[in-house]
Amino acid sequence: MEKGIYTSGYGAKESLYVRTGSWITAVPEDAEVLAKVADDDDFFIAGLWPGHGKAKGKTLAFTTIYNEQPFTLFANDLTFRAHTQHSFRLLANCFFLASIYDKK
Repeated sequence: MEKGIYTSGYGAKESLYVRTGSWITAVPEDAEVLAKVADDDDFFIAGLWPGHGKAKGKTLAFTTIYNEQPFTLFANDLTFRAHTQHSFRLLANCFFLASIYDKK
């Protein structure tokens, strides 16, 4: 996780469940990257993800302002079944911060 207000409560290295095997290929210049896949060769812990090595170092989430509104994009499904144990705080932080966003 990248350090910031959106990722408050997380350490630099966290395990997240990635159901879709997706990642973000382009991030706007003014965006704040929230989460990336680790650059380590052994980042993949378990499961079936053919070609998972291609995800190494890729962006999983970012936030920015789009049309004067907070906009956060996640590559994975943070609410999938019971696998939200490590991702619910990230989603909750984004909801909370969007609700207090003050247009200047």
